[in-house]
This record gives sequence, C-alpha cells and structure tokens, in this order.
Amino acid sequence: MLKTFDLPLRIPRLILGSQPFLGESYQGEEKNRIYRDRFSDESFTARLLREAYRLGLDTVSVMAMPGNPLFHKLLKVLKSLREESLEFKAAPCVSIPLKVDETPVDDYRRWLTYYVYESKLVGEEAVRSKYLQDPILLTRPGWRKRFSELLKHGRPYTKADFERVRVDFKAVVDRIRLYEGLGRPFANIGSESDFLAVAGRFDLLGEVVDRLRAAGYESVLISSHHAGFTIPLLEDSRLRVDGYATPLNPLGALMLPSMESALSAIRMVRDRVVAIKPMAGGRVDPFKAFKFLAGEGVRHCMVGVASIDELKTDVEASKYIFRL
Repeated sequence: MLKTFDLPLRIPRLILGSQPFLGESYQGEEKNRIYRDRFSDESFTARLLREAYRLGLDTVSVMAMPGNPLFHKLLKVLKSLREESLEFKAAPCVSIPLKVDETPVDDYRRWLTYYVYESKLVGEEAVRSKYLQDPILLTRPGWRKRFSELLKHGRPYTKADFERVRVDFKAVVDRIRLYEGLGRPFANIGSESDFLAVAGRFDLLGEVVDRLRAAGYESVLISSHHAGFTIPLLEDSRLRVDGYATPLNPLGALMLPSMESALSAIRMVRDRVVAIKPMAGGRVDPFKAFKFLAGEGVRHCMVGVASIDELKTDVEASKYIFRL
C-alpha cells in the first residue's frame, strides 16, 4: 500500500474519490453521461479498482447517494473485491439532511446565505464574480442563470431560521449503515457543514460527529467548499475536528469565498487537510496539481479517476512529487 502518515490523522496519502464512479465529471452533462454509462458496467469498475489496489490504493471516499444506482453498484463491487482478498475500505462521505422546522433546507437559498455572509468577509464584487464564474459551479445545470435570479429576488436564511434548523438523524444513521461490511478508515461529513457553521449550530454538527464515532469511525473529517470562513469558525468553536476535506488546486476552483481566503485558512491547519478536487475537475495536469499541494504543505488528497490510464498517471505523479 502507499504510505500512511500520522498528521495527526492516520489515513492514506492518496485516496480514490468516488465522483466519477457515481457519474459526476465536473465537466458537464455530456461527460457525466459517458461516466454513467461506463460505471454502469460493474466489471469495468472492478478492473479499475483491481489496478488501483495493485498500485497501492486501498481506500475509496464514497459519497452516500442512496438514490443513485451507481452508488449501490460501487459498494457491491467493493464488497466483492474483499472476497478476492483485496481489502478495500470505504470512507463514507455522509451528507447532512437539514430542515428548518419540517421544511428541507433549499440548496440555492443555502448558497445565497453563504453569499451574504461571504460578501461581508471579502466584498460582494469578489464573491459575485467567484459564484458566477467558478468553473466547477458552472457545470451545475443552469447555475449561473438560477443564481443570478436568486440574487435579484431570493431571500437568505436568517438568524431566526438558524435557531429552527434541525438534522434528520435517522437518515444520517441509515446512510452510515449502507457501508456495513467494509473497513472504517475515516468518515467525512458533507459540505452541509458549511451551513451549520455559518448558522452557529455547532451543537448539531457535533452530534453528527458523535454518531459517526459511535459507528466506529475514529477519525471524522469536515467537508467544506467554503474553507475561507468555515475552517476559522470551527477552529474557534469548542467542536473537536480531526481534519478538513476541502478543494485545493492551482486554479482556485471551488475554493470559496476566494482562493486567497481559502488558502489563508488551509495554511492554519495544513497538517489536518485532505485536498479534494486537486486537479480542478480534470482541468489541471496531475504533476502540476501535486506540486501545488506540496508547495502548500498539504500531503493528503482525494483523486477521482475514470480510466486505468488516468489512475496510472495520477499515481505516478503522486509518487514523483511526494517521493513515496
């Protein structure tokens, strides 16, 4: 296996991300369709994972998507490979089902809430430019048009709403159970953590952490697409956070509210950061991506691969840059 380090997290340096396996390319719907077709074939997924294991990767971070058939196919393949003595471990990324009273939190209104908060931190012009031009955000169908309309007519969540936020803990537990039968390397809480942080609901976030620890996950990471504000808020809170999974790449893609603020926050906790989207959704050469991570002192990352050639290139680049 590739080396594992205590930083203080004992997790692999290179972790497979699951988004390609689940049909997400971060390059648009046409590429997403190709990925969905490719990974509908369980034999292809198995071949790719066998090669990953041969190259030293034994951990996959898997987003819990019970409504996505590809999610269940991926778990099935991982479990079948363990029967071949390929001891793959699945690190769950568990999204947090949020409600205000009995109404689910609306994703676009949630992002408008971030926008308002972040505008106070780095200026509205900078945030507006970032939200409407970020290459990964723009792969969401209709994102620019819908968010532009929201800026004109939408209403962010308020302090009164924050007080009424609750978590559907039954759904959280049900999602954790989906990973039974696989190893427990670490768990990753979804980017709804950003909303709970801006809402000041560290009590709810702490309870999600406690549920994951009770399920046997010794290390629990917080996912954040808004590192520039979430990391400082959590570091100033009483919540014990093992680490952060956050975008880090030389394009600044999905590093919010700005690349500069995200880097400033990441540098405070670099020994506990796992970089996600290091290649900005396939827009950055892996050698350049890993060189950037090394320059920032971040030595753990998740990479999504959609072919054996991509896998080999990423592993080669990782070994060359990090001298594994």
